[in-house]
Amino acid sequence: MKRVALIVFALIASILATASFAAPKPLLVVYPTEGGRNYADAFPLEVLKLALSKSGKEYVLTPSNRAMSENRSRHILEKGTGEVTVAWYGTSADFERRLLPIRMPIARGLLGHRLFIIRDGSQQNFSHIQSIDDLAPLVGVQGIGWSDVEILRGAGLEIQTGEYENLFGLINNGRADYFSRGVNEAFAELNQYKATHSDLVVEQDLVLIYPFANLFFVSKDNQELHDAIYDGLVAAYEDGSYLDLFNSHPTIKSVLEQSNLDRRRPIFVDNPLMTEETRSIPSEYWFSAPTS
Repeated sequence: MKRVALIVFALIASILATASFAAPKPLLVVYPTEGGRNYADAFPLEVLKLALSKSGKEYVLTPSNRAMSENRSRHILEKGTGEVTVAWYGTSADFERRLLPIRMPIARGLLGHRLFIIRDGSQQNFSHIQSIDDLAPLVGVQGIGWSDVEILRGAGLEIQTGEYENLFGLINNGRADYFSRGVNEAFAELNQYKATHSDLVVEQDLVLIYPFANLFFVSKDNQELHDAIYDGLVAAYEDGSYLDLFNSHPTIKSVLEQSNLDRRRPIFVDNPLMTEETRSIPSEYWFSAPTS
């Protein structure tokens, strides 16, 4: 009997020792891909990679196995099925209530500085604009379910919605007047779609500004991934690697040079969708446009 007890004890001890020294499972980081978007060197993906590399956690990073709309990816993320475990969206109170936000602006809030993609030859429709009221008679487009829709409509603008990849055609074909894009998006997207929509240009005189940020989101029950990304972003800011990426990334560097923000007329509107928690993110994490 004593020998049996010793064998059982040794077996239990072996199991416990194996469990205690087993390597922790790597974090599964699955981000969504959206039809028509090129994510290969997208700045948010580069920031995500940097944050994970600074997190001190083991991880596996992979795209979703199918393309999906932003609405669809958000629904999947909320359900927590694992098909998508992290995504980046222009934030809103609704998104922050349904998901777990990582409150660190991915591009320093640059997304709230908006340029317009317009049809070539229509610049005269914008050159006289001095205020939001002047812009109101024109028709804008935005993606279905995007936070910007409520912000822009709340400012009194007429906004049509559609699938992302179809919006460029609406402008190119003269069925709408402008497509409001973040300063970090407009030129890259114009280059991407110029071959198939040759009449698109970036409007020259205006910048529409509202408090806004792209945030990473995870599902409510994925605190571990939230903490890993947040801690990694903080570490990247503290050691300077985030700002190095921001200042050197081809997309960011190019658009800041091309956009001439200091020579554009700013039009300011409020963002009623921004939560107090997001508004209170420290100023060092936000971009400030140069002034002339």
